[in-house]
Amino acid sequence: MKYKHINEYNDEEIMNILYYGSGSELKILPLSVGEFHSDYQFSQNVCFFLLENSDESENINEDIRANAILGLSYIARRYNKLDVAKLKILLRQQQFSSKENVERIEYALEDISLFLNEKLSINTT
Repeated sequence: MKYKHINEYNDEEIMNILYYGSGSELKILPLSVGEFHSDYQFSQNVCFFLLENSDESENINEDIRANAILGLSYIARRYNKLDVAKLKILLRQQQFSSKENVERIEYALEDISLFLNEKLSINTT
């Protein structure tokens, strides 16, 4: 995995990336909102949107969905809260084929579990 600087975006830039951004911009967006955005619910909703609405037709979209979960782990760390019920529903709907993404998601879910005292896994039941 190659390190890429994560920019901080304002709300207008975030919405612009969500609707018009390239795959590489969408891939970084959930990390940015999870790390920097001051509104927990807005950040969470961006990550949920990306997790729910990324098309599975290309590999980069799996990366976007994996990073959405990582962004949610940043939010859990920063705010000690997250809509875990919605996350569980979305996790049940996801499929990941990349071993690297599965490992990153498992680590992210371990972090969420730690900060929220809630056991989560990729196939949450």
